[in-house]
Amino acid sequence: MATRNPTCGSSVFRPCLIRGSSMNVQRMAAGSRRFVQPADRRGIVLVAVLVTLTLVGLMGVAVTRLTVLLQRSVVNEERHLSREQLSRAAREHAAETLARDATYAGETWLVSATELGAATGARLEIHVEPVGAAVKPITVALVRVQVWYPWQEPVPGQATPPAAHVREYEVPRREP
Repeated sequence: MATRNPTCGSSVFRPCLIRGSSMNVQRMAAGSRRFVQPADRRGIVLVAVLVTLTLVGLMGVAVTRLTVLLQRSVVNEERHLSREQLSRAAREHAAETLARDATYAGETWLVSATELGAATGARLEIHVEPVGAAVKPITVALVRVQVWYPWQEPVPGQATPPAAHVREYEVPRREP
C-alpha cells in the first residue's frame, strides 16, 4: 500500500513522481496527467485576480460617478430651460398688459407644481419701470422678471432667497 507523500501536494494516498529541473519543479501524482501548481504560482494567480477585481471595482465607481454627474447636468439644464420659458411668459404677459393699461407696474405670480407638471412650483415677480427722458413721452418700458424655480416657501423668519433667474426686457408701452 502506498503512503502519502507530502512533497506531491496530493491528498490521495499514492506515490508521486517529480518532473522538471531543480529550479522549476512540477509535481505530478502517479497515475494522473494533471500537474499540481506550486504554492508561489497560486499566490501569483491570487494577486492577479485581486488586482483585476480592484480595477473592475474602480471602473464601476468611476462609471457611477459619471452617471450621477450627467444626471445632475440634465436636471440643471431642465431647470434652466423652465426658468427661461417662465421668464418669456412673464414678459409676454407684461407686454400684453402694458398694451391695455399704461399704468401697469408689475405683479407676483405663484405657479403651482400641477400647473407646471413638475415636482415643485415657481414664483415670478414682474417689475415694470418707464424708460425715457422726462421731455419725451414714454413709449418703452423696462420689464424686469425674477424667477424662482424650483420654489419653496421660505421658513418664517428667513429672508427670501435670491432669484435663480433674472431677465430684463424692453417692451413697447402705450401712452396714458
